[in-house]
Amino acid sequence: MSTRLSAVNADQLSNYPLPKQGSVNRLRVANLVRRSGRVHDCRMESGFEIETRTGAILLPDGRVLPAGLSRMEILSRIANWQSDSKEFGNGYEWLTLRELSFGGHPAALSICLRLGLFKEAQWGVQLPDMPTEGGWPTRDGIDQEVGFVRSVLAEQIGFDPAAAEKAFPWGIVWSNFEARDFRASHGIRYTASPT
Repeated sequence: MSTRLSAVNADQLSNYPLPKQGSVNRLRVANLVRRSGRVHDCRMESGFEIETRTGAILLPDGRVLPAGLSRMEILSRIANWQSDSKEFGNGYEWLTLRELSFGGHPAALSICLRLGLFKEAQWGVQLPDMPTEGGWPTRDGIDQEVGFVRSVLAEQIGFDPAAAEKAFPWGIVWSNFEARDFRASHGIRYTASPT
């Protein structure tokens, strides 16, 4: 899958400064921040990062969510941010975390459990002054979000900002425009548990 980012240039990305190297950042799920109807005060201390060596998600309080972590361990580590969960009755459950940030902007994160183990995460970011129509981001706004997330991922884990996805020894990270749902899509799918 090699979708390229469209309509994003350096001038647009310069409107969204990157955090300093090593600062804590955070993740989100598609449009959860927008749908909540509120934008929280996004402080850097409420952010999260992706750990380069293992792909684990580093929470703002120092807790770590590595691939393969059990449901009980995940629940104990995310209690400060969990807002809801959805169990589908087929072995999949999604846990939603809100009031987070990614790269210094409001974000929401969704964690996928498969048969009770952490297998995937998806997120979304609310950028300031994002172009919208009827309360939903335009394609230009979506492209701005994708460009911003790719640039933060480049800082955190060496993601190629010109690519839609990158494979790591521990899994695949993606950030692209999803035409089917007309939204930005960012996430991690773990292919191996960290050693």
